[in-house]
Order: sequence, then structure tokens, then C-alpha cells
Amino acid sequence: MQCNHYVKLFSRIAFLALAVLAQNAFAQWTYRIATDPIIRNISVFAGIPSAGTNTLIVSTITDGMYKVVDSGFSSTFQKINSGLPIVEVRFHSAIDINTIYAGTEGAGLFKTIDGGTNWTAINGSVGTALGCLNVRSFNFDPTPTRTLIVGTACRNNSGFYKSFDDGLTWSRLGNVTLPDDVAVSSTIRGVPSTTYFVATSNYGIFKSTDSGATWAAAISGITAPNGTLNAFNVVVNSAIPTNLLTYIHGSGMYRSTDTGATWILSNTGLPAGFAAIGGISRESDSVMYIGVDKQGVYKTVNGG
Repeated sequence: MQCNHYVKLFSRIAFLALAVLAQNAFAQWTYRIATDPIIRNISVFAGIPSAGTNTLIVSTITDGMYKVVDSGFSSTFQKINSGLPIVEVRFHSAIDINTIYAGTEGAGLFKTIDGGTNWTAINGSVGTALGCLNVRSFNFDPTPTRTLIVGTACRNNSGFYKSFDDGLTWSRLGNVTLPDDVAVSSTIRGVPSTTYFVATSNYGIFKSTDSGATWAAAISGITAPNGTLNAFNVVVNSAIPTNLLTYIHGSGMYRSTDTGATWILSNTGLPAGFAAIGGISRESDSVMYIGVDKQGVYKTVNGG
């Protein structure tokens, strides 16, 4: 059965780490498993629902959202798409095992508070609606009202939108000093909370230190294949906020240890010519996964 095939593949993510790392002690990235769905994000919850088990929340651009409960010996594999009108899920952010946000290509932002049993659109309405429903990225402030920020990419009205009421209403942030035709691939909020990074199509990485009011290019050390910098995703190490990871299409993974001032390649252990536009999923501040399109899942235990 195809479903059982996926279960077996995903179940190895967390439990073969020691054996693989022993064979690749000096690699920045190590091979995890082969996968059939095109993965965009993985969130790992250790010890849930019980000691000795892991629950994985997985988003894909081919099959929507999945939940995998893995004991290390057997797994249950469940699609959790009820209420999602589109299975092309560009990202998800799991606040906890029950509260998950999912960004779709064409239908906007969705939220579940019951672990994916039901999803509800949180795109606002009329004058306070999200102006672009191709949602590529998401970040939030952990306040009681939960301030949300999304990055979008449309022919018109691309850019950043912010909600101060957990998605009930939205307003568009100015794109001052960003290219007019920027297509947002991914954005993260760093530390302090006023520092933002955005990965853009064609122009690479931009940084803002004033909550998105103004932006400056942060691409020193990044190679531009074919003259363009198609950047996908930026991840910050919250324990060491100066450390960042990003993926540049056609060039590879890059790592910064000075808050984006300079970048160096971080491709050791990854296959030649790989594509990882789905981004980097952080399990902890040093342990991260990436889904390499049609070539499996890779893991780093040292922040890349």
C-alpha cells in the first residue's frame, strides 16, 4: 500500500540518526530517508503522544498536511486536510501539537486548533482582507492576541501583511527599499523582534532592523548563478541569533554567523545539484531538517 510505504519512510527520520551520523561524522548534512511527497516543512514533537514516541507534522505541495505518530517500531500515518481547499501547502508552523498554521498557494492562510482535524481560513474580509492568497511564509509574536506576519507572492499586491488579532484583520506593510517586483519566498523574525529577514526571487536576502519599515540587501558572499539570486527561506538560530541558514537555488545552502553580514557555503553531505526550495525545518537550535526535492530528507546537528 502506498500509505504504508510513506509511513515506513517517515518513521526513519528521527530514529536512524545515530547510525547515519556515525558514518558521516564530519558532514554538515547527513542523508535521512527517501521520500515520495514533495515536502515543504517538518515539525517534530518528541514524547508525544506518550514517552518513546514522536509525532511529526508534515506539509507537502502534493498531498497537503500529514500527521505521523511513530514509536520507532510501528507508525500511524494520517492525512489532516479537512477544511483545506488546496493540497499545495507551501509551509506550516506548529505552535504546539494542536495549534498549527498552514500557508497555501492560492487559498491563503489556515489555522487548526485541534491538531489538524479541522482547518479554518483566517484571511480577513473586504477592506481588511489578506491582499494576496499565495502565502509563502509565516511568523508570529507569542502574545495573547498573537500578532501574525505573512509573506506573499502575487502578480499584484505581493509583499508582507500583518495581523494584530490572529488573522481576523490584515494590513499591508510597506516594501520601502525592496525591489518593486519582489516575490517573497520566505521571511523570518530574528532576535530582537524588530529584525526581519526575507528571501526573495531574483534579488537574494534582504534585512530590516525596523520591523519591515526599510530594507537593505544582505548578500555578501553569496554566488549568483546565471546572474540571479533566487533565495528560498531563511532560518535563524534562536539560541544564537547571529547564526542563520538560507538556500539559494542553483548555488546551495549558505550559513551566516554574523546576522547576515556575510555568508559561506554549507553544502557538505548534500547531493550535487540538489534543490531544497521547501526550506529548512528546525527541531532545535542545532538540529534541522531539509526536504531535498525527490532526493530525500537531510539533517544537520550543528546548525549547518
